[in-house]
Amino acid sequence: MRALLILVCFAQAGVAQTPAQAVPATPASRSIYLEGKVKSADGRDLPEHMAIERVCNGVVYREGFTDSRGDFGVHVGALNPSTFLDASVGFDKVPALGVQGSGSQLGLSEKDLAGCEIRANVPGYLSDSITLGFRRALDNPFIGVVYLHPLSRPDGATSSATTAMAPKKAADAYEKGVQSLKKQQWAEAEQQFSSAVREYPKYAIAWFELGRLFQQQNKFEDAGRSYQEAIHADSKFTGPYEQLASLTAARGDWEQTARYTSQLFRLDADAGSEFYFYSAVANHYLRNPGVALQHAREAARLDPRHQNPKINHVLGVLLEETGMYQEAAENLRLYLTLVPMAPDAVAVRNELTSLEKKAAGAQ
Repeated sequence: MRALLILVCFAQAGVAQTPAQAVPATPASRSIYLEGKVKSADGRDLPEHMAIERVCNGVVYREGFTDSRGDFGVHVGALNPSTFLDASVGFDKVPALGVQGSGSQLGLSEKDLAGCEIRANVPGYLSDSITLGFRRALDNPFIGVVYLHPLSRPDGATSSATTAMAPKKAADAYEKGVQSLKKQQWAEAEQQFSSAVREYPKYAIAWFELGRLFQQQNKFEDAGRSYQEAIHADSKFTGPYEQLASLTAARGDWEQTARYTSQLFRLDADAGSEFYFYSAVANHYLRNPGVALQHAREAARLDPRHQNPKINHVLGVLLEETGMYQEAAENLRLYLTLVPMAPDAVAVRNELTSLEKKAAGAQ
């Protein structure tokens, strides 16, 4: 395999985490609070706790999640060390992966949000975006409603069937845990979710939220165990598979990434493009080129607005390795058009030049 170094941006609608606690506003680290709501354009029910993202100059920042009613409140610019992972992935070896930067930009000025967009990231839906203008910290925080447009019919796979069967005491503890998350009371939230699953061990969504809470605190082993408990309680609940796929991809455990994405696709063939992206990279490392290319193409199909430009980079690499030079070059050009100032732009341009010569020679 060629030693092409790519930067795989795990912008992670799948790594769902609770909003991180905002750091105090100082000249070096300022956060701006924004509120809004997410609704379905056709009135159908939406999944619980949808991811809210900010996009600035092609870079995606995971800022937080909605509550069970679709409302969100996020501290843009707050310190959140695990919501945006840059994983440096060489196609001939797997270096140690880790956080290369925080999920949010620190030290935001009042003009830094101008031109940025706020959107939701929900598998199976296309999200409208709200473009932000010049904002001051004391402006009205409500920015409006983000509407989601379904790509396919609802299938119930994005929520757990066990939720409706929870006894009142467990359900009350779960709701208290959700409210504690909104108030950034992490210890109280953990206590309430733990109480909920003690009362009702098959409470899949409570196990799931407990896992996300552990994950937000970088307690990845505890998070993994909680997600496994959620799967044990409800094997058709897709959320835990998404989380486990993203966690294993972030640490370069490609066998497990392939396993969890495969299980996810059996439940929801239209799972978010990010999971097909993870699967494409995983299967490349596992020397399954056919699956890798198929899933890279599917990732691109499910991302018509190019929310993750790295899909086109990876697709270009995989196409080149199969000798499809012209199509590979098209994808690398698209990547450079979408993110002209990407950290790896120079290397990709050099690769594109070489690829264009190969394409010309093959004609």
